[in-house]
Amino acid sequence: MKDWMRFSVAFWHTFHGTGGDVFGAPTKIWPWEDGRNSLDMAKRRMRAHFEFMEKLGVDRWCFHDRDIAPDGKTLIVCPSFMLLFLRSCVNA
Repeated sequence: MKDWMRFSVAFWHTFHGTGGDVFGAPTKIWPWEDGRNSLDMAKRRMRAHFEFMEKLGVDRWCFHDRDIAPDGKTLIVCPSFMLLFLRSCVNA
């Protein structure tokens, strides 16, 4: 079954989203969140994410295009934040 139905953890919905939608306010408060959109905050989210995956025994994950790294002030800065973040996760 594992070869046919590959379970994964969706990063945004599980560790970054607040549970809010067009019909209501946020429903989730994460203990690792500090309200900032910083590289340090992104690293804390990612550590929590992989700890959760390890506890579940899940070996696959997915993410949207921009939810794993903080936003930059310009379109030029955003990709460099993403690369910097990914490199820091690999080297951690």
